[in-house]
Amino acid sequence: DDDALGSDIGIVALGQALGVTAVADLSAVVKDFDMLIDFTSPEASLAHLQLCREHGKALVLGTTGFNADEKAEINAA
Repeated sequence: DDDALGSDIGIVALGQALGVTAVADLSAVVKDFDMLIDFTSPEASLAHLQLCREHGKALVLGTTGFNADEKAEINAA
Protein backbone atom coordinates (compact mmCIF):
# COMPACT_ATOMS: atom_id res chain seq x y z
CA ASP A 1 0.00 0.00 0.00
CA ASP A 2 1.72 3.18 -1.21
CA ASP A 3 -0.23 5.23 1.34
CA ALA A 4 1.79 3.55 4.10
CA LEU A 5 5.18 4.59 2.71
CA GLY A 6 6.94 6.89 5.12
CA SER A 7 4.65 5.84 7.97
CA ASP A 8 5.58 3.88 11.07
CA ILE A 9 4.73 0.26 10.25
CA GLY A 10 3.52 -0.32 13.78
CA ILE A 11 0.82 2.31 13.40
CA VAL A 12 -0.15 0.91 10.01
CA ALA A 13 -0.32 -2.71 11.19
CA LEU A 14 -0.99 -2.57 14.93
CA GLY A 15 -2.14 0.91 15.83
CA GLN A 16 0.97 1.70 17.89
CA ALA A 17 4.36 3.02 16.86
CA LEU A 18 7.34 0.67 16.58
CA GLY A 19 9.87 3.19 15.31
CA VAL A 20 10.22 1.43 11.94
CA THR A 21 9.36 3.36 8.79
CA ALA A 22 7.81 1.73 5.70
CA VAL A 23 10.04 2.20 2.65
CA ALA A 24 9.79 1.25 -1.02
CA ASP A 25 13.53 0.78 -1.56
CA LEU A 26 15.37 -1.52 0.85
CA SER A 27 18.74 -0.40 -0.46
CA ALA A 28 18.06 3.00 1.12
CA VAL A 29 17.89 1.42 4.59
CA VAL A 30 20.12 -1.65 4.25
CA LYS A 31 22.56 -0.19 6.77
CA ASP A 32 19.75 0.02 9.35
CA PHE A 33 18.93 -3.70 9.66
CA ASP A 34 20.75 -6.94 10.46
CA MET A 35 18.12 -9.33 9.15
CA LEU A 36 15.37 -9.11 6.55
CA ILE A 37 12.20 -11.18 6.93
CA ASP A 38 10.71 -11.48 3.46
CA PHE A 39 7.16 -12.53 2.55
CA THR A 40 6.83 -10.81 -0.82
CA SER A 41 6.86 -12.23 -4.36
CA PRO A 42 9.45 -14.55 -5.92
CA GLU A 43 10.80 -11.72 -8.09
CA ALA A 44 11.12 -9.29 -5.18
CA SER A 45 12.53 -11.99 -2.89
CA LEU A 46 15.33 -12.79 -5.33
CA ALA A 47 16.24 -9.10 -5.49
CA HIS A 48 16.19 -8.97 -1.68
CA LEU A 49 18.38 -12.08 -1.57
CA GLN A 50 20.95 -10.37 -3.78
CA LEU A 51 20.85 -7.19 -1.68
CA CYS A 52 21.34 -9.17 1.53
CA ARG A 53 24.22 -11.15 0.01
CA GLU A 54 25.95 -7.96 -1.16
CA HIS A 55 25.69 -6.40 2.30
CA GLY A 56 26.24 -9.44 4.51
CA LYS A 57 22.72 -9.40 5.90
CA ALA A 58 20.75 -12.41 7.10
CA LEU A 59 17.54 -13.28 5.26
CA VAL A 60 14.53 -15.24 6.49
CA LEU A 61 12.60 -16.14 3.37
CA GLY A 62 8.91 -16.98 3.73
CA THR A 63 7.89 -16.34 0.15
CA THR A 64 6.40 -19.23 -1.85
CA GLY A 65 5.95 -19.91 -5.56
CA PHE A 66 9.58 -20.23 -6.65
CA ASN A 67 10.38 -22.37 -9.68
CA ALA A 68 13.16 -25.00 -9.62
CA ASP A 69 15.85 -22.63 -10.94
CA GLU A 70 14.93 -19.97 -8.38
CA LYS A 71 15.03 -22.55 -5.58
CA ALA A 72 18.49 -23.59 -6.74
CA GLU A 73 19.63 -19.95 -6.66
CA ILE A 74 18.30 -19.58 -3.12
CA ASN A 75 19.94 -22.81 -1.97
CA ALA A 76 23.26 -21.72 -3.50
CA ALA A 77 23.20 -18.53 -1.44
